Amino acid sequence: MVRQAHHERFYIHQERRGTSLVYEADSLTELPLVAVVTGTMIRFIAVAFFLLFTLQPRAEVPQVLSVVSSANRAALLELYTSEGCSSCPPADRFMSQLKNSDISDQQLIPLSFHVTYWDYIGWRDRFANNQYDDRQRKQAMLNASRSVYTPQFMLNGKDYRHYRSLDTDVQRINTQAAAYQLKLTAIPQTDSISVKLNIRRLLDNHEKAIAYLALYEHNLTSAVTDGENEGERLHHDYVVRELKGPYSLEQDQAEVKAAFAHRDYKIEDSGVVAFIQKPLSSEVLQAVRLELMQ
Repeated sequence: MVRQAHHERFYIHQERRGTSLVYEADSLTELPLVAVVTGTMIRFIAVAFFLLFTLQPRAEVPQVLSVVSSANRAALLELYTSEGCSSCPPADRFMSQLKNSDISDQQLIPLSFHVTYWDYIGWRDRFANNQYDDRQRKQAMLNASRSVYTPQFMLNGKDYRHYRSLDTDVQRINTQAAAYQLKLTAIPQTDSISVKLNIRRLLDNHEKAIAYLALYEHNLTSAVTDGENEGERLHHDYVVRELKGPYSLEQDQAEVKAAFAHRDYKIEDSGVVAFIQKPLSSEVLQAVRLELMQ
């Protein structure tokens, strides 16, 4: 405690570890510095340190997204397309229309695979990947087809040319009990998207099966300046940006973990699809879709 004497001398009385200390001086500036730190100043320093540590930015907790497949079989509709193919834009528009249709993703899951084999004409499709060429050719071979083409639709792994009756064909597939239950979990992060797929066999069927994970994106556009679609501005949805697999399923239950690089994908327009397929016939047994912005 600091007090001033009537004859202009200053005294400080402090208790330290049981010892009483008295400081005396003609002015405050002559007193020891530690002695003139008042209770108010101590409280100010305490508040300053509190604010310093509590106002530090906190790391955001990653959002965990999850979905479980339907008890009935979902249909997977694949489109093989190319920006270098003049016949493909109508098929691309058909896929985009499915976003606003009455068919839910528990019934139908669309995916658009862009192939590279039309790039030589003059326009390089930036969404195309040789991996998708190989997938189309392999499925054609399993379906005893000698050629591939664009635009080509495949419904649950089979060549599909009657997409005008899609609603009826999807409903027929949906009436079947699902052979697998799929739980798909995703964690979007700054530089990647972590994905986990839990698989459980529901039917007593021990045929070999494989799993795939696909990252897709909506609302993609290209102003084409060469090739068959020169001068056109093309719009795409359900575009597969990355495909991971096949993952072999050996047991009645399995877990698959993967990560997709973030790159330039728009999270608000992206999602992940998981599907189970027979490796010897290309038949798709179950599929599930998870949007990354909810």
